Amino acid sequence: MSGVLVYATRLALDRAAQLRPGKVLENLIEDAIANGRKRPQPPDGVKLAPLRSDERFVILDSTLGCVLRRVPSRLTGRKAWSVIRLVELKPRKQAA
Repeated sequence: MSGVLVYATRLALDRAAQLRPGKVLENLIEDAIANGRKRPQPPDGVKLAPLRSDERFVILDSTLGCVLRRVPSRLTGRKAWSVIRLVELKPRKQAA
């Protein structure tokens, strides 16, 4: 583990359960950050408003990313990331 604190809202957790069933959202984000997939802005082609200075875009995999905001931890006051929203990078193909 990289020691990065990540918190997700209930809305983000519910959405992640739909898009990545059986996966722990906070762990996916922590792994992505540890592997260098955190960016100051979303990749080209992702339709989002420009991110604030305390926000970052993290590419979780080839079809999913998320917007994080830097916040103090509720328990310790240590800097942490809070999941603002999940973003589909490419539409998932529907099963026929």
